[in-house]
Amino acid sequence: MTIQDKFDASKAEAEGRLKSAAGELLDDSDLKAEGEAQKAKASLLDAAGKLKDKVSDAADKAGEAFGDSVDAIKDKLS
Repeated sequence: MTIQDKFDASKAEAEGRLKSAAGELLDDSDLKAEGEAQKAKASLLDAAGKLKDKVSDAADKAGEAFGDSVDAIKDKLS
């Protein structure tokens, strides 16, 4: 997860908390719902960042495995 991903998720979470609390304080159900939606967005951004990390790690491992296989074949042909 990049620093930008973490920042975006944290920002969305903070905005959501503020809107939700303001909606509760002002008895504004629309504002509170908007805050809850913003917090849900933050969770999705966080999950997407973690998924991006896992895919990147898997791609790195696959590349390493492929490279090792190519090296083994080259050794056998030499």
